[in-house]
Amino acid sequence: MKALFYRIFLNDKFINVAILLNITTIVIEEYGYDLPIVTAVDYATIFFFIFEMVAKQCHNGFGKYWKNGWNRLDGSLVIISLPSVGALFFPEVFYSNASIILSLRILRIFRFFRLTHFFPNFTAIIANFKKALRDSSAVIIIAFMIMVMFALICCSLFKQTTPEFFSTPSESLYTIFRLFTIEGWYDIPNTVSANYTPGIAVLIRCFFCFILILGGIICMSLINSIFVDAMVSDNNDEMIEKINRLENKIDEILKENGKDPESFK
Repeated sequence: MKALFYRIFLNDKFINVAILLNITTIVIEEYGYDLPIVTAVDYATIFFFIFEMVAKQCHNGFGKYWKNGWNRLDGSLVIISLPSVGALFFPEVFYSNASIILSLRILRIFRFFRLTHFFPNFTAIIANFKKALRDSSAVIIIAFMIMVMFALICCSLFKQTTPEFFSTPSESLYTIFRLFTIEGWYDIPNTVSANYTPGIAVLIRCFFCFILILGGIICMSLINSIFVDAMVSDNNDEMIEKINRLENKIDEILKENGKDPESFK
């Protein structure tokens, strides 16, 4: 019986089927179809994920289970699904408050993340993303500082004439962010400059062109290039380290035989 339990709930094929069924039920329910069979399948998948978590912890141990990053994701998603099980057995408690129902429906969406660790090379993609984020952190911080600086300048200059864009520092920061992403890059300057004389309007357009070039082209291009370079890298640091150790061993062998390693380089 125990072997059958493990064979069912530790089988990747069954897990994939449960995930796909769960996603299908969410999609159907979001279309507004309240069918008993869909609700039954939804609760069946919840119980499957609970038994899966129990099976993995019994098989691998509690500590080892929670040390694994994917298991932590899966376990967290199971835990946030437990209120749905509570609503099944104690509906008068959970359905008495509409906000709880809304929270339950929102939390169900996070089950989509269970699909990620079945993607090929997803671990390598995450590693490359972390490296890209680390390598581009300085440029991102500088770009954010530039956005804040221009946001405060624009808020001070244009909050009276164009409050829809620069009424507060936060609203102004969002507008500058739009310019950095080249969204509304001509609408915003045209709207602002329409409130001034033609001569001032030309200067305002030049000012916003400078913001666009500095932020939208230079800063964003630097961030994108660093990200692309890191994401397509092979992450061969371990291989380089092995080659260096091999070279050191060869140098030691050559020295033991009275030969100069530098003469072979």
